[in-house]
Amino acid sequence: METSSGSGKKYSGSSRSKFLKGSCQLLEIYTSEGCSPCPPADAWISSLKNSEDLWKKVALLSFHVDYWDFTRWKDKFAHKTHGARQRYYANLWHSSTVYTPGIV
Repeated sequence: METSSGSGKKYSGSSRSKFLKGSCQLLEIYTSEGCSPCPPADAWISSLKNSEDLWKKVALLSFHVDYWDFTRWKDKFAHKTHGARQRYYANLWHSSTVYTPGIV
């Protein structure tokens, strides 16, 4: 299996594990204030702010989606591009659904 570093370099086998060993993994969290299971997920994400691994081994991005805004609770952090970004990932994975909380 080959992996690209983003710089165009290809890694495979043992060199791939060396590449991944020192890399920071990006986690994207899709959430909404109008989604009932999201506050516990958001609290878990917030609990990681004091982790020694944050920004060294893992970087977290939180995207508030607007597709729950039809409920009575409008998410003040939501933006239509966040839901579009999540649907883009779903399309790549041949999925017809998106949900919150969701992690990519």
